[in-house]
Amino acid sequence: INRPAKSIRRVSGHHSDWIEAIKGGPASSANFEYSSRLTEIALLGVLSVRMGGAEIRWDPKNMKAKGLPEADQYIKESYRKGWEVV
Repeated sequence: INRPAKSIRRVSGHHSDWIEAIKGGPASSANFEYSSRLTEIALLGVLSVRMGGAEIRWDPKNMKAKGLPEADQYIKESYRKGWEVV
């Protein structure tokens, strides 16, 4: 078995990686574009567990579980008056 070539840049730590990116170095290895998708996948697993193991057919553009309106309560919370995000 041949190992694939290393393609992910090694970093000395999360904080130093972030500081290097701020100072104009290479982009952080945990940038939002990558980590947001990974987090979304993990949270869909949590949503499925909360829904009793239901199959989640996810609409990422609209942030909705297709055909599962009861899941909406877990996807987006309502904020108290005066604390809304605008």
